[in-house]
Amino acid sequence: MPADEAGVRALGVEGKQYFLTSDKWGKSLWLKEGVWSASVPLASMHIPGKRLLLTITVDGMQAREKSPAVLKDVTVELEFLHEGKVIKRLTERGPDGPTVGFRVADDELGPKDTPTPAFVRDTKGLLDYAKERLRFMQTLPWASRPLPKRFAIVTDCFGYKPGSGFAVRTANKEVLLTELESVRELGVNGLRQTPDFVFDLIKEKKGIGKDLSRIRIAIGVGYPVPIWNAHKNLASGCPYNPAMRGYEEKEKAQILATLAYVEQQAPADEIWLLEVDEIPSVFDWAPESKSHQSTCPYCRAAFHEFLRRQGLTLADFGAKRWEDVRSTYGYWSKSYAETVAAAASAAPSS
Repeated sequence: MPADEAGVRALGVEGKQYFLTSDKWGKSLWLKEGVWSASVPLASMHIPGKRLLLTITVDGMQAREKSPAVLKDVTVELEFLHEGKVIKRLTERGPDGPTVGFRVADDELGPKDTPTPAFVRDTKGLLDYAKERLRFMQTLPWASRPLPKRFAIVTDCFGYKPGSGFAVRTANKEVLLTELESVRELGVNGLRQTPDFVFDLIKEKKGIGKDLSRIRIAIGVGYPVPIWNAHKNLASGCPYNPAMRGYEEKEKAQILATLAYVEQQAPADEIWLLEVDEIPSVFDWAPESKSHQSTCPYCRAAFHEFLRRQGLTLADFGAKRWEDVRSTYGYWSKSYAETVAAAASAAPSS
C-alpha cells in the first residue's frame, strides 16, 4: 500500500476498486494497472542451490465483488533496482490468461547480493529463456545429426494453461512450443503429460506434433483395490482378498475403454498405461502400507503359490513350513487387525 494518504486515495474505493491483502512474499499483492507496486527484496525469494523461476498470476476483481475474474492477454512488467537505480526492466505476456514467468539469475549475484553483468544479462522473461535454451541446443556439434526413430524416448512437458493453478508457469503457448522444440533436440519423440492443444497437434500431425507420436504414456485405470480411509475396509490395498474375486474382467473392460480414449485423443505407435503416478505400490493402499505383503494371510498364500510355480520348495529357503516364508518387507510386522486386538487386550479393564 502507498505510504501517503494521496497514494491510497489514488487506488480508488476500498472494497470496490481494491482490497487489502498481505504484501509478504508468497502472498497476494494488490496491483493497480499502470502503477508500480512496492519493491520486494530479491533475497526474500532466494532458495539456496536453485535458480529462481518466478511465476506471477494476476487475479482481476469483478466490480463491487471480491470474487476474482479470469483475465486474458495480461502484460506484466518487472523492474529490478539496485541502490534506487533501475538496472533492468522486463515485459512478459500471458496471451491466454493471467500467468507469466521470469527466470531471475539470482545465482549470478555478486558478494552481498550485488548485481553483476551476468545477472543483468541472464535475467529474462520465460519466453526469452526458453528461446535461449533452444538456440544452445541447436548449436551443439551433433545438432544436425538424425534423431532416433526406432527408439521411443518419452518425457513430460507441461507448465502451460489458459489460467492459473498447480504447475502452471505461463499462459503463453509459444513458451511451451519452444520447450518442445528443445526436448525434440534431445531425441524425445513422445509425451506423457502435456496440454490439450499439444495433443491436438499430435493427432493432426501438425507442427511439432508430427514428431511426437512415436510413443505415449497415459494414466491407466489405477489399482483395482479400495483405499484405506475412515471406512476401514480390510480389503484395502489387498489384491488377493476374497472380496476382489472377479475384478479381472471388470478391469479388462476399463483398460480397453481407456486405451480407446487415449488413441482417440492422441494416437501413437506405442501406448503405455501408467496405473499410478510416481511409482508406488498397491500395498500403499493398505492400513499396514507395504508391510501388508507380509502380514496378510491372503497375500502370503499367493506368494507361496507363486514360489511353487517357479519350482521352489521349502528346502530352497531352509524352512520347515511355508508360514515362515514371506516377503522380507514387513517380515516381523503385525497386521492392522492384530495391532487393534493387541491394543484392546492391553487396555485396562473398567
